Amino acid sequence: AENEALRRRVALLERQLDQQRSDGDRLTAQVRAQEDLLQSYPALIWEADAEGRRTFVNQCWLAFTGRPVAQELGDGWHEGLHGEDLAGVADTYRRAQANQGPFQQQYRLRRADGLYRHILE
Repeated sequence: AENEALRRRVALLERQLDQQRSDGDRLTAQVRAQEDLLQSYPALIWEADAEGRRTFVNQCWLAFTGRPVAQELGDGWHEGLHGEDLAGVADTYRRAQANQGPFQQQYRLRRADGLYRHILE
């Protein structure tokens, strides 16, 4: 009787594990589809962590800046900020993070070719 109870328990755990794997596969597919959509969307899209470091930029962002993704992630995108705009951008992000609310700002971002482009976000 004890062995039969253990077999039933193992069978139940295997079914639960199979369901979790299936759910995980479904979630992975959804995440990939969303990433594909964000990558191909015809607008500048980026994501940052709580410290303001970029964790994602889409292809439109890369085309706008002309810089490789490795330069844009983390704090690398700061290198492209116009020196006169750096303090204001940092302050805006700090306030937005503290308030957990929307924000809008404009700054100049240097492209790989050295030209500055205006960003309104």
